[in-house]
Amino acid sequence: MANYWKVVHLISHTVHRPTFERQYEAFWRSIASGIEPRMSFQAVLFAALLGSIISMPKEKVLAEFGVDKQPLVDNFQQGTEAALAKANFLRTTKLETLQAFVMYLVSHALYQQCHSIQTTRHYPREGIVTPINLSLITHTSSDSTLSSGSLPSTLRSHRHMHPSR
Repeated sequence: MANYWKVVHLISHTVHRPTFERQYEAFWRSIASGIEPRMSFQAVLFAALLGSIISMPKEKVLAEFGVDKQPLVDNFQQGTEAALAKANFLRTTKLETLQAFVMYLVSHALYQQCHSIQTTRHYPREGIVTPINLSLITHTSSDSTLSSGSLPSTLRSHRHMHPSR
């Protein structure tokens, strides 16, 4: 989580750190007690971990976790998407779930920024403010629950009007 606070949180202050840290501790207490934590917080946590991994250089990921970066990014992306789906992110009014969704979008923006400049160094903290593509929320694998069929009609029509996005 240290990398999230150091890099990602500086770009997008999506969560209140003291509150998140209390919820993080409660999350692990719940897990230790055999109680499943709130789905909305699971989505926030997975989104934070996804952003943290994406913002790390591949060498640091390999040194700290002993695995290549891309499979770890893929795992956390799938975990975040599954938690968002279970938290009903398209229909919810819960702020926590919406925070998780914004964190997920920021992670995708970081990922795209890295690939557009083709670097393996830390993702730049400057110049990240780029338009977030609406297609990000529909770009999923065929087995994902976040399909374009579940999007509100306004988003589907925007996507069809602007296919390059």
